[in-house]
Amino acid sequence: MTNVPAHLTNVTAIAAGMMHNLALKSDGRVVAWGYNNYGQTDMPAGLADVMAIAAGYFHSLALKSNGTVVAWGADTTSLGTSRNYGQSVVPPGLTNVVAISGGVSHSLALKSDGTVVAWGNSQTNVPAGLTNIIAIACGSHSLALRADGTVVAWGDNSSGQANVPVGLTNVVAISGGVMNSLALRSDGRVIGWGDTRVPEQITNTVAIASGGDICLAARADGTVSFWYYGLYFINPGGPPASLTNVVAIATKRFPGDGLALIAGGAPLLTTALTDVVRSGATFSVTLQSQSGSVYALEFKDSLTDNRWTALPLVAGNNRLLRLSDTTATVAQRFYRVRRW
Repeated sequence: MTNVPAHLTNVTAIAAGMMHNLALKSDGRVVAWGYNNYGQTDMPAGLADVMAIAAGYFHSLALKSNGTVVAWGADTTSLGTSRNYGQSVVPPGLTNVVAISGGVSHSLALKSDGTVVAWGNSQTNVPAGLTNIIAIACGSHSLALRADGTVVAWGDNSSGQANVPVGLTNVVAISGGVMNSLALRSDGRVIGWGDTRVPEQITNTVAIASGGDICLAARADGTVSFWYYGLYFINPGGPPASLTNVVAIATKRFPGDGLALIAGGAPLLTTALTDVVRSGATFSVTLQSQSGSVYALEFKDSLTDNRWTALPLVAGNNRLLRLSDTTATVAQRFYRVRRW
């Protein structure tokens, strides 16, 4: 599964399943490689205009620019079983999706209004009243990150992976493994629970990924750290010593392989806002977006107000993204853009 297809270039996002990999190219096409036990690498005919990708155990997901989801591959949880959980059967009428995630035998979708839709096995019962979500992740369980920096978890808890640590706040990213969970805090620290223990030297982190045998952390300088975890340890090797300029990471459920997306420099931590315009009751701003990221334009009418009002979430597309507020009728308004 580590044999990357020759001449694979112009990649904007990566994803790793149990025994297959996905790459999203800048032209909106998806490339897949690895084992194809259940058709998880057989892209549907005509699949194009994709903005984000995700991989489960034996199924794959793609988010299109029109906010709909395409899924293919298995509806099974393990080799040799024919039980159908429906993890690759997208709910009819699902639209306005801005992010996707694939688990062991279920799938999640985040909608622009901050709500979550799940399908697949019985672990997918979304908690009642779950709103204001800005990121999702899943393994054998499900995770959701709220706009206030807190985390909600549900589903399989056989190793404590759904027991969110008390007092966990200031979270900016989440990742779910088979039997563990990771959270990235705004200070660059990584918090883990379930079947994992995060080494103290994992700091200055900007991205996280958890799988079946290893966890990965991408640093702000473009390097990658890793640590072992899990009951099925098979002594995977670490990242190559020469690996630098990493801007995205992914790791498999099993075995302990890792993927890294390499760019021309260190990860882009800030993005310039350009073409700032107010015309009538509309305020708009343009920025360079990233595939797989979610953006929100937020505002408040007074600097003394501690509360920001968030507009609907928008999915990144690796191109220029225009964010707008059509309610700018007051004399003054203050704005910020957030990315997850």
